[in-house]
Amino acid sequence: MECHAVLEAMKGVAEKLRRLSGLTSDGARLVDEALSGQSPRLHINAFRIDTEKGEQAGFANLLKGLFGTFRNPTAH
Repeated sequence: MECHAVLEAMKGVAEKLRRLSGLTSDGARLVDEALSGQSPRLHINAFRIDTEKGEQAGFANLLKGLFGTFRNPTAH
């Protein structure tokens, strides 16, 4: 039951990222396109100083880990 709840939550996270970013990709690729790089489409903070950029990168890595751990093995 808990795995199903996490799977549904991850689907919701992906859908929200798509809606906010205008992207159509999925999983780790979606996270990279939306939240990673020098000029990410979406910011979780002001994204001005190194600490904020590190926080953004950490958040993106956390989401990619969640997709890889919970969504991909369960959905495929």
